[in-house]
Amino acid sequence: MAQPTSIAGKVVVTLCLLLFGTVMGAVGIFGGLAQLHEQARNWTAARSYVPVPAQVESAYLDSQRGRKGGTTYRAKAEFSYTYQGRRYASNRVSFSDFSDNIGDFQHRVHGELRGALERGESVTLWVDPRAPASAVYDKTIRPGMVAIQLAFGILFPSVGLGCLYMVVHILRAGHRKPVAAPLVRPRGHGYHLMLCATLHLNSVGWTIAQPALEQLFGGHPAPVWPPLLFPAAGVAMIYFTWRRWTQPHLTGQPMLEVTGRSPLRGRIRFPPRTGLPSPSGQPMVPVSIDAAQLRERRIARKREFDTVWQQRVLDRTVARGTDVLEFEVNAPHLGARRWRITLHVDNRAVVFDLPNTI
Repeated sequence: MAQPTSIAGKVVVTLCLLLFGTVMGAVGIFGGLAQLHEQARNWTAARSYVPVPAQVESAYLDSQRGRKGGTTYRAKAEFSYTYQGRRYASNRVSFSDFSDNIGDFQHRVHGELRGALERGESVTLWVDPRAPASAVYDKTIRPGMVAIQLAFGILFPSVGLGCLYMVVHILRAGHRKPVAAPLVRPRGHGYHLMLCATLHLNSVGWTIAQPALEQLFGGHPAPVWPPLLFPAAGVAMIYFTWRRWTQPHLTGQPMLEVTGRSPLRGRIRFPPRTGLPSPSGQPMVPVSIDAAQLRERRIARKREFDTVWQQRVLDRTVARGTDVLEFEVNAPHLGARRWRITLHVDNRAVVFDLPNTI
C-alpha cells in the first residue's frame, strides 16, 4: 500500500478513511444487522402466535416510483377478527413495514387478499396472545430479503474494517525504524482476513440467534434450534482464528536476516528476551530449514510461483532459548528469481518469501 509522505497528507487520508469507514459500518449495521435481528425476533416470537379467522375489509397494492426509475410495491389490507370474545382490527400484512421489489412476494400476497375479498372468503391471521390487536397475515421469513440484509451486514462492515486497517497501517508506518541489514518478516497467513470473517460471522450469527437464546434461557418450551447454529459456527471460527493468530508466537516471532547473496546465506533471529520457544515444553527443540527457488509465471493477470529446486539446509535439535540460527544455501543456477525459506519449529512452519532485490 502506497503511503502518503507528508504529515498533512496522512491527516487528510486518515480522516477520509475514518469518515468513509464509519459511514460504511453504519449502513451495514442499521441496514443489515439490525434488520436481520428484527426478522429473527419476529420469526421466533411468531411460533407462539395462534391462528384466527378474519375478514378482509380492503386490499390494494401500493406502488411507489423511485427517483432512478425503479418501482417498489407494498401489499396493504385491513382485517377484522374476533379473539377471545373481543373484536379487533389490524392492517398488518407482514412483519415488514416497507415497500420493495424483491421477488413476487408483494404481488402474490395482494392477489391472495384481493381474491378473498372479492369472493367474500375469510383468511387466517396470526395473533400474538400478548398483543391481540397486532395480528399479522403472513409471518414467514423471506429468503430474498434475508439474502440482501446479509449482504449489507457483511459487505459494508467489511469495507469499514478495511478502512480502519488502512488507518492503522498508515499510522504505524511512521514509527518503523530502518534496519542496517536486510530483514525479512514471515509471510502472512491471512490473519486479518480470517479475523474480519470471524467478526462478521459472530456479529451476524449472534444477531440472528438472540431471540432464540432469549426463548431458550427464558424457560419457553421448544426453542428454535436452527438459528443457534450460527453462533456455534462463530465460536468455532474464534477457536481456529486464535490458533492461527498465535502461530507466530508459538514459533518465537522470528526474523530472517540476509547476510550473503552468492551463495545465499542468512540467519534467523529470535527475540533476545525469549529466544527460540518450545511449543511442546521440552528443553530441546527440533528445528529444520528448507530453501526453495521459485520461478514466476503469469496466468491472465495472476502471478503464480513454481518450485524449481528445494533442499533442506539445516536439520538438528537445538536448545530452547537459542537466539540465532545460521544457514547457507548451495544451490544451482536455474534462472529462478525468488527464494523461499521455510523454518520448521517442532512441526510448526514459518515461511519467509525473499524479495527479488535480495
